Amino acid sequence: MSEGSKLRTNSELEWFEKALTYCSYQERTTVEVRKKMQEEWLLPQHIQENIISRLFEAGILNDLRFSDSFIRGHLRKGWGLLKIRRALEAKQIDKMKLDEAIGLVDMTEYKNTLRISISEKGKVKIESLSFNERGKLAAKWINKGFEPTLVWEIIKGEYDFETDSFLE
Repeated sequence: MSEGSKLRTNSELEWFEKALTYCSYQERTTVEVRKKMQEEWLLPQHIQENIISRLFEAGILNDLRFSDSFIRGHLRKGWGLLKIRRALEAKQIDKMKLDEAIGLVDMTEYKNTLRISISEKGKVKIESLSFNERGKLAAKWINKGFEPTLVWEIIKGEYDFETDSFLE
């Protein structure tokens, strides 16, 4: 443990334990913990830094782990990666950690999930839909945060899932 991150007072130790309890309920971002300490607990900056560094050292606070968990949970809820990225950016996750977490997503599984979801929600063969109906179907999935190019290629039937590429 570095000299700067040692907890100096009993009061500081109590605040660390309170932060530990706060983080134990669910994964938290560094920004969430810092905001809690600043706005609700009114802790001085140096105490906040000590507590946050201790939480990192103990492996309790980890923005990459939070991002990975957030991505997996929201993919299961039917969100696309664009919407997930915006949500994580709103939570002020570092861009490098965000890119790393999104890079962990199995893109083949992601695309197959979208294809299956589109065909299930369409309830009819996509080929039998009119141009306007296809547009509404595409808008629905684009609004859920899926990439417009991918959505349209699936709806048009121009995406080959065997080779993971667009048909010529």
